[in-house]
Amino acid sequence: MFIELQRSLKISYQALRTNFSAAIVLQVIMVIIAGLYFLVEESRPVFEQIASWKKESVWWEIFLISGLMIGVLSEFFRVYCVDQGKWNRNHVLDMIFKFFLMGFIYTMTSYFYQFQNYIFTESSSIAVLIKKITFEFFVFSFFVTVPIQVVAFQWRDCGFKLTGLLNSFGSLKLFFIEKHLPMWIGIVVFWSLTDVVIYSMPEALQYPVCLTAGMIWGILIVNISKLSTSSSRKN
Repeated sequence: MFIELQRSLKISYQALRTNFSAAIVLQVIMVIIAGLYFLVEESRPVFEQIASWKKESVWWEIFLISGLMIGVLSEFFRVYCVDQGKWNRNHVLDMIFKFFLMGFIYTMTSYFYQFQNYIFTESSSIAVLIKKITFEFFVFSFFVTVPIQVVAFQWRDCGFKLTGLLNSFGSLKLFFIEKHLPMWIGIVVFWSLTDVVIYSMPEALQYPVCLTAGMIWGILIVNISKLSTSSSRKN
């Protein structure tokens, strides 16, 4: 298990290194967003309006915004920051695929955060933050979002054929070690500090910063999936 954990960490590191330039650009955007809120007082009503819209929005609006930002726009950053602006068929397929997958995942996650606030309150105290992050990683991510993303990317790798998907996993042990664990480790590595930052921010900032961080994840997840598949084939 230690060897598999080490392999998963290596895959996450390689994915981040491959997409470092795109991640830096998006992190700069996150800093600019936060800077506008704290330094430009006139911008705060805009952020408050976004937060108000988020609370009142219905599921399809969240799906659409998440799909466009995390699925479509992240692929533009990937192409122009990592692949020197050279589009190919796989980029277009990934963009469409991620629109639906990330739209679904982040719509579900949005309602999960509301559920967390109901259980643990909306407090940003350290004790509440620890409870929220622990529950998110070890329950929601581990048992819900990671399996969905792993199966979805495996389906894509099989040419969107159900028979190929069913034949590709082998045993549940291999599914967990070669697919589930690298994806989950990637989520923990990337989102642990990110969640602390987001949860600690004023409510008006949380949604735009979360979307921007989600765009980084929308880039990283493609490489994590490819690297875990490549590594499992070598083994």
